[in-house]
Amino acid sequence: IIIIIIIMGEHATTQKTKTSSSSAPPGQHKAPPHHRAPELQLDAKWEAAIDVSLRRVVYGAIGGTTMALLMCRGTTARAAVSAFGVGVGVGSAYGDASKIFQQH
Repeated sequence: IIIIIIIMGEHATTQKTKTSSSSAPPGQHKAPPHHRAPELQLDAKWEAAIDVSLRRVVYGAIGGTTMALLMCRGTTARAAVSAFGVGVGVGSAYGDASKIFQQH
């Protein structure tokens, strides 16, 4: 449950930074993503997908390992809980990456 809260909180902060980080230097216009060359759009999508994937997998691993250390005594149980945390991170990353690539 804590892992999901961390991931959802991180998702809300990335949404806020996406909307507020579009400031360009004075005198220059930042072209909207749909006015860029197709190669640059794909490059930006890959960059965003890799960024989201790395964050989610690391957060899932940290959350799963923390919960495993706090709640489990045996090494097999700890490994299973840690793997579950990584799986939650991977699943969340896959969902967000597919949304990024489906945007026009």
